[in-house]
Amino acid sequence: MTGGYIGTHIANTSTYVSFLVYDGNLNVNGANILGTLKVHNLVQDVETNFYEGVVTGSMSGNGAVWLYNASTSSPYKDSIFNFIGGKIALNKTKGVYVLQKTDFEMSGGFIEYNTANNGAGINASGNVEFANVSISGGSIRYNTAENYGGGIYAGSKSVVTIAGGTIEHNTANYGGGLYVPQDSTVNISGCDINDNTAGSSGGGINVLSGSSIEISNSNITRNEAQSTGGGLVSSGTLTMTNV
Repeated sequence: MTGGYIGTHIANTSTYVSFLVYDGNLNVNGANILGTLKVHNLVQDVETNFYEGVVTGSMSGNGAVWLYNASTSSPYKDSIFNFIGGKIALNKTKGVYVLQKTDFEMSGGFIEYNTANNGAGINASGNVEFANVSISGGSIRYNTAENYGGGIYAGSKSVVTIAGGTIEHNTANYGGGLYVPQDSTVNISGCDINDNTAGSSGGGINVLSGSSIEISNSNITRNEAQSTGGGLVSSGTLTMTNV
């Protein structure tokens, strides 16, 4: 898909999907998608490459970009979404929703100005098997969550690896930049986590018991919290090197 504009909502109860990829591969280079882009894999591996374009205006509770795998049992396969450039912006829902046996890989672009209850920028939530997020570039910024994880919500059974890019100017009650609840694993290296705000605790990062996080060679600066842990608060397993 090169160029073009997709703007018709297809209503299915309370879920709005304007573009559905079902067991197929997709390359996006310049399209503007108004609403939700859903990638649904069922019987084969699925790969989406998002080079340039905008996903905006979604109000679906399932996110502006929704990576969905119905089941972990055979013959269900894996789905990979490569976000290389462009924007996921100005959605009244989580920017990216990453579910079990799906991978979201971000090397460029912007996830910005999205609003949600939890995980306004990226929300990763596995179930029986893990949801995976890998970030090596780009920026997650100016997202607002009412409760947890303004930039990223690394939910149960998720693995988040951050090896570059910025997480900045995000806001939530807990974990303005990043929120890590129980049973999750996060590795951060070479990332700037700056200028995020928490209404309660963990302006930059908030980690709960039962999860582990390793941080190295990163900057966590100018983050604020109204209660505790302007930069970071953790009751989980925390390892820090050159931070």
